[in-house]
Amino acid sequence: AYNAGAYIGLVHPEWYGLQPDDANVLPFAHAVEIYNHGSRVENDRGDGWALADILLNGGRQVHAYATDDAHQLTHDAFGGWINVKSTSLDEQSILDALKAGHYYSSQGPDFKNIKVKEGRLEVSCSPVEKIIVNGFGSATIYKNKSDMEAAVFNLALLPQKKWLRITLIDKKGNRAWTNPIYDY
Repeated sequence: AYNAGAYIGLVHPEWYGLQPDDANVLPFAHAVEIYNHGSRVENDRGDGWALADILLNGGRQVHAYATDDAHQLTHDAFGGWINVKSTSLDEQSILDALKAGHYYSSQGPDFKNIKVKEGRLEVSCSPVEKIIVNGFGSATIYKNKSDMEAAVFNLALLPQKKWLRITLIDKKGNRAWTNPIYDY
C-alpha cells in the first residue's frame, strides 16, 4: 500500500496494545490513530496519544488522526473525524494534504486559526473550556475559561523546542487535536 502511494496510519494502538517496537516495524507510517470512537465505545481502548507521544519524544515525526471506525452500527458512528485543508476535493489533493499533515482531528470543536510567532502561540477556535499545549517529554501549558474562543501561550514555557500539539476541550468533553507542529 505504501509503495502505491497510500497514506498509512497505525490503527487503534491502545486496543491492540501496540508498543513502540511494534510501531517501528512500519517506519514509513505517516500517522498514529490517536482516537478511535468505535474502540472507545466498545471496549474503552480508543486512545493513541501515549504511543504517538512516545514516538514523538523518540524523534519520529508522525501525524495524528481520529476516526469513528463505524462498522455500519449506529452507536459507534460520528464520534471522531478529520478536517482536511486541501486545495480541492479531488482525490490527489486530499491525499497530498493528508501526507503534508494539513488537517486536524475532532469530536466537535473546531480550530479556526493557529499562529506561531516570536515565541508565542496564538490559538483561535470554537467556544471551549480548555486549551492544552503539550510538548516534548511531559511539558504542558494550558488555559481554562468558559466559552474561550482564543488564547495566547508563551512558548518559552516549553523548554525543548522539538514539537508541540494542541488539544481543545469543549463543555461536553469533546476534543479536537492538531497534528504535531515541529517548526516553531
